[in-house]
Amino acid sequence: MVLTLSEKVSNPINPHYTWTLSNRDTLITATISPDNFSISPYYDAFTLSIGTAVSLTSSVVVNLTAGEYHYQVYEMPTAYDLNIQNAIGLVETGLLMVTGTSTPFISFTSSEGFTFTSFENY
Repeated sequence: MVLTLSEKVSNPINPHYTWTLSNRDTLITATISPDNFSISPYYDAFTLSIGTAVSLTSSVVVNLTAGEYHYQVYEMPTAYDLNIQNAIGLVETGLLMVTGTSTPFISFTSSEGFTFTSFENY
């Protein structure tokens, strides 16, 4: 995702962000703090990977189902803080559409006892 957040924060030199993603149908909310990998002074860029949740900070992989999500991005005083009560302020809100389906997990156990698991997104 590419957003213009830096222009709205109180600390434009080294801002930190935490996101909430709320499914519009189920109202289930995920709170994440992905790294901003943009080197541009004009925009901020984030990668949000969908799958079995591995991490909610840094390189984020979050467990979301397909659907519409209301997102809120907060400026935080420190990196990787998932407590919204610590937010300096709300800098952006919007709508995120997660699309696609995935096949069920497929497992194969070799004769040596190793198990391999994979899935495929469409």
